[in-house]
Amino acid sequence: TDKGDYIVHVWDAGSQTLTNLQADGLQMYEWSPDGERLALIVDEFRQGGADLDGDGASNDRILHVWDPVNGLLNLGADADFARRPDGDYLTYWRSEYVESADLNGDTDQSDFVLTVWDTDARSVINLGTAYNNSGTRNYAWSPDGRYLATLVNEVDQNFDLNGDASIDNSDNILDIWDSTTELHNNLGMDGSYGLLWSPDSARLAFLVNEPTQGDGDLNGDADTLDHVLHFWTASGDTVTSCSRSGRTSSSVISVARAPASASSCRRHIAPPVRSTASFQSWSVQRASEG
Repeated sequence: TDKGDYIVHVWDAGSQTLTNLQADGLQMYEWSPDGERLALIVDEFRQGGADLDGDGASNDRILHVWDPVNGLLNLGADADFARRPDGDYLTYWRSEYVESADLNGDTDQSDFVLTVWDTDARSVINLGTAYNNSGTRNYAWSPDGRYLATLVNEVDQNFDLNGDASIDNSDNILDIWDSTTELHNNLGMDGSYGLLWSPDSARLAFLVNEPTQGDGDLNGDADTLDHVLHFWTASGDTVTSCSRSGRTSSSVISVARAPASASSCRRHIAPPVRSTASFQSWSVQRASEG
């Protein structure tokens, strides 16, 4: 009954037709690379105060997807999203509290759990890993679309993921999910100070904070105060430690973009935790949506 909304319309140049999605898309919307699918965030308040995720409130920003065949679909998640480079997958998080479900197997219903929407199969893939919804996007697709690097908070996941004999809220451990095999790879290292893929997807550069990595001296300078550069190499599944430390994201960028032959990172190490037992509760689950 108001006239202050910003309603998304889609213009089909071929048929010269205009489709009204009847959804306020002021917050965010984005086309897939092939131009076939639209992801948009719908503000409940601007949508007439509708409760679109069933949490009893009307102040959320809910993720929807649209395509010309199936129309507009509400994914029921108050979440930002990141599209895989080829557009086939959308990554977002779901609230256990809203869904009244334990989605990551840690016996509580208080987490945000990372989820992937398969746009072709029209199915939800529950990655089973707790997402630290801190306002900063803590995941990144590799440019080739195969790997999803994420940070998993130990307290939210209720597991000592880096082998320092404690479950710490300050530990956000790097996990790499392979979308081809749908398997997780726990690197056992805190990556919360920056991560970036190389353009060819061959390496992931990240900073490891020594204090949150069990106070280990990771760069051999006789203290445990640094953020030390590491990178994971997809071929061979190896982690390499650098002899230098960095304090800003620019340090990560320089390592990620440098040719392998030019990097000073030479010391290959075995991450503290690689056991598949750490991921038994992180089972990937698919559910069809219409």
